[in-house]
Amino acid sequence: MKTFYASPEKSSEVELKNQQQVVSAEYLLNNTLDSIPIYVFILNKNRQIVFVNSAFRENLSDADLARLLGSRPGEILNCVHSDELEGGCGTSKFCAKCGAVNAILKSQKMKSGIDECRIIQKDGNALDLLVWANQIKIKDESFTLFAVTDTSSQKRRRALERIFFHDVLNTAGSVRGFIDLLKTADPDEVEELLNLAEFSINNLIEEINSQRLLTLAESDELVLSKHKFFTSDLLDKILKGFECQEIAADKHLSVFDWSENIEIECDKLIIRRILVNLIKNALEASKEGQKIMLGCKLENEQIVFKVYNENVIPKDVQLQLFQRSFSTKGLGRGLGTYSVKLLTEKYLKGNVSFTSNNEEGTAFYIRIPVNN
Repeated sequence: MKTFYASPEKSSEVELKNQQQVVSAEYLLNNTLDSIPIYVFILNKNRQIVFVNSAFRENLSDADLARLLGSRPGEILNCVHSDELEGGCGTSKFCAKCGAVNAILKSQKMKSGIDECRIIQKDGNALDLLVWANQIKIKDESFTLFAVTDTSSQKRRRALERIFFHDVLNTAGSVRGFIDLLKTADPDEVEELLNLAEFSINNLIEEINSQRLLTLAESDELVLSKHKFFTSDLLDKILKGFECQEIAADKHLSVFDWSENIEIECDKLIIRRILVNLIKNALEASKEGQKIMLGCKLENEQIVFKVYNENVIPKDVQLQLFQRSFSTKGLGRGLGTYSVKLLTEKYLKGNVSFTSNNEEGTAFYIRIPVNN
């Protein structure tokens, strides 16, 4: 079987049953693990489950438990990459950056493994986990003791708070700057400064509404508000919104010549938030003088939005782009591309993809139905 990372080899049913019997006979170990309130598994050398403690077992039927035994952690956690290859969990190209797989592999080398694990589930939900793995010996056979605790709520709250404070304080600082200038401005400068201050205040309100939107989306409370509008008007207003922002200074932001003006019925605020997030990422990745471009076209009953910049995303970053807590911008800044994927796929019934290479730079594509 093919693999891009960990071994795809799996134990036979006979081997699994024998291993389960060996582990089940360790009553003291079983009772100890059952007393622990977090999820604990015992894995064989092929990373397959041969024991789960009562914290995980309590919500399973006998049939569910029978199906679970012999599976790998990513498979029971519904990881979106767990069945990309026949070898299952641990074998896709994305698994090289998985904290769970790496902790398990480390434990098999007689080292204690502890790592963070970010999982996008098949239903679009995201998990942030802290995992531990240690090798143990039972009847002269090596197993991995694997423990998992869910840190999703904590990670989500910290990230939202830091992003909110970062963006809101930056925008509020701009408003204060314009007010300070107004105090000493010449009469012929007042109108222009007032317009700039009003523009910054509108941006501040948008930042607050955007964070509210993401909070509602994460808690499944977001209700779409559909309206008809034209895409050219949307793109023009997005570009105008970046005119006075420091992040766009000395960078060339424009609309593709081929971009089409299409009437769409959708939630305009969500589309705007998706595109603004992608443009912000592109601007942050770009240097002075570089170009960032956006556009849209109709293709097979879908509207395709494209956001382009000249730079290349490193390979290891590409493998982790849409994970919730992953960020190249520092601690607590990991919701940009994750929120794009969440809003596009869960609420707009579309999909997100990207290309990034030395020849063409980086382009993100948002595909959504014309009538969402």
